[in-house]
Amino acid sequence: MIELGIARTIFKITPTGFDASRASGVSKTQHFQGFCCFSEVNCGVPPSLPLSVMIWRGDTKVGSSVSYKCIEGFYNIRKGDTLVCYSEGIWSHPDFLCQGIFLCFFSC
Repeated sequence: MIELGIARTIFKITPTGFDASRASGVSKTQHFQGFCCFSEVNCGVPPSLPLSVMIWRGDTKVGSSVSYKCIEGFYNIRKGDTLVCYSEGIWSHPDFLCQGIFLCFFSC
């Protein structure tokens, strides 16, 4: 048996092929001669969110994250500011919404 480390996951090659029971961050792409090939999951570019800037290293692999910050004069009225790339190849749902800061110097 041979062990391979791919995408922070260990795959075991057995006489019948790969043991992908502990696979995460990979998707099966094809079979050949009793062996199975896997490719790394990629979430693609994260979504742009209105009135915000993205703080991101450019990684699109499983476990990668992107944070958002509202532009000047706005603030996040929700709970989160970070998305994570899931093993299904999608980014987590943003719980982020920028709203303007309204200052009232007189009676509003």
